[in-house]
Amino acid sequence: MPAHTDTSAPRAASRPGQRLRSSRLGVRLALSFGVLVALMLLVIALAVGQFRAMAQQSERVTQRDLQRMLFMQRIHQHAQGNGSAMARLLTAPRPERELIYPLIDAEFAAIDRLLAQLSQRSAEALPAGRIAELLHWRNVYREVFALVGEHIESGEADSARALYGTRGSRR
Repeated sequence: MPAHTDTSAPRAASRPGQRLRSSRLGVRLALSFGVLVALMLLVIALAVGQFRAMAQQSERVTQRDLQRMLFMQRIHQHAQGNGSAMARLLTAPRPERELIYPLIDAEFAAIDRLLAQLSQRSAEALPAGRIAELLHWRNVYREVFALVGEHIESGEADSARALYGTRGSRR
């Protein structure tokens, strides 16, 4: 039988060195893991910040921009109703025209109310220059309407059509 050799002695001598290397490796791994966790937390914090910014932007769009768009759509609808009634005036006989004028007056009044509301909340709705432009074109349209009405009622339907077709449809 071979002589018993003690192989545990060299291992025992190398264990303290291995433990030192293992502990250094463990520290490095722990630090690396900590840095990785810190980077992940940073990425998560940035993502949460971006989501909050998107939520605020979405809120602004729904609260202000959508309301402004709906408000302008209401003005546009009344202007279309007014234009449609004015076109009916050009072809209607006198008794029917008498029924159309109150409709036109109601559309004018609705537009005036909406423009007044828009002027009151101009800071949140539209820049002051844009509101002034809307009011200017509203007044131009009112003048054209008055002239067209005068031509229609004086029996000059062709000149009323020409006036409405040129000045009344200009943008």
